[in-house]
Amino acid sequence: MACSLFNSKRVVEEEETIRYWLFPHLENGTPVVDEEKLEELISKFQAHVALYTHQYIWNNQPFILRVGQHSSGSEPADTLDPHIYGSTVVGDFLDDEWFIVFLLMTLTQDFPGLVCRVVDSDGEFLMIEAANHLPEWANPDTAEQRVSLFRL
Repeated sequence: MACSLFNSKRVVEEEETIRYWLFPHLENGTPVVDEEKLEELISKFQAHVALYTHQYIWNNQPFILRVGQHSSGSEPADTLDPHIYGSTVVGDFLDDEWFIVFLLMTLTQDFPGLVCRVVDSDGEFLMIEAANHLPEWANPDTAEQRVSLFRL
């Protein structure tokens, strides 16, 4: 059987993958959408997380950030302005997934105005983990794309 790039991509997408979006804002609340400025921020963010990742052994893929205009949901209308995006195949090793959540939390704590969103192959896994502490109205249908990490 011939190997195809399309087939290998399909295999990767079937594995457990965590996706994360980072939305930096200026002090006045204006989103940063300039791609050059986003590239500068990626360098700062990667240097910051290197404090934690320099000796970490990733199971499959490392934490990598890039400028993206990816959709934040399932509809084409959900296309976003330029932002920072990353995805990591974690496979069955969920420690990588939780380590990435930790990295995102440290970024939001140390970079004011940064808002992050993170989902895995199951969807809003942070909402699933917090299910026992949410109001009754909150469910996957009513709270989709409402889970964010940021510092008040």
